[in-house]
Amino acid sequence: MTRPEIPAGGPVSGWWAYLEERTCREVDADVLRDRRLSAVRSVWEALRPLEVGLHEAERVVHARYEALGDRVQRTPPDPLDLP
Repeated sequence: MTRPEIPAGGPVSGWWAYLEERTCREVDADVLRDRRLSAVRSVWEALRPLEVGLHEAERVVHARYEALGDRVQRTPPDPLDLP
């Protein structure tokens, strides 16, 4: 299988169009719950046959975070000092 080309300077989220609908739903659900690593893994595994690397998968997920914006339920940082 040949790797589809995303135009230089084109949106990274262009890879989004190559994902199956079910994968898109899973990734968006993970992003909305602020489960970044799970979302990246799903994108990477789905696009690996197209030779998409881990860094590109991370950029696709980052684009989803930007697209979903305020709907993301951000995980609060762990406190440094425990009571």
